[in-house]
Amino acid sequence: MWKDTDYFKNKGDFHRYAVFALIKIGCEIYDTEMVMVNRTMTDISFESSFV
Repeated sequence: MWKDTDYFKNKGDFHRYAVFALIKIGCEIYDTEMVMVNRTMTDISFESSFV
């Protein structure tokens, strides 16, 4: 769980990261597109859908 002090008090870190997710459904493995994030983001959304 992230701490609110890390989020609100650390304004000098502007690193960006590329993330993706691997999802296993039964025997199938799916991957999402890469999304750029930084430390100010609390949620990550992917455009892909898996059903």
